[in-house]
Amino acid sequence: MKTPEDLFEIFAQLNIEVITSTHEPVFSASEADFLKVSIPGAHNKNLFLKSKKDVYYLVSMLDDKRLNLKVFAKELGCGSLSFASDEQLESQLGVEPGHVTPFSLINASGNNIQVILDKEMMHYELLNFHPLRNNRTTTISRENFLKFLEYTGFKPLVLTLPKLSDS
Repeated sequence: MKTPEDLFEIFAQLNIEVITSTHEPVFSASEADFLKVSIPGAHNKNLFLKSKKDVYYLVSMLDDKRLNLKVFAKELGCGSLSFASDEQLESQLGVEPGHVTPFSLINASGNNIQVILDKEMMHYELLNFHPLRNNRTTTISRENFLKFLEYTGFKPLVLTLPKLSDS
């Protein structure tokens, strides 16, 4: 599996400029609130979900949002959704729980992953994600993030996802 250093090498090959900050490990969006003071841009959380038909969904959304999995599955027309197991997360994306990031698509083991991006998140010029480890945050421009996704071969769906108060 690729490492953060491999990821940064890919960024260099693609002429993608990023800024990476090191901090204490964070395992949830609420634990990462302190980063908002010093790191500009959209702060995001990422979910790795699985349908009963073995289709995986990597969902990147603003950190103040949450998904009602039942409603979301209905909108996607995929039956039911659950969180992927630790083993599935590691085999599909090469990361451990708490380290989910769209950057882990460089480790993707198959084409059965659908990337879903929060439409509101994509209005921000700068986006923040873990670079495969949750003790760092990498800031990337929206355009370079899309360039990175294109490099991985994954075509994202951009959907409107509800805020906490909407669900």
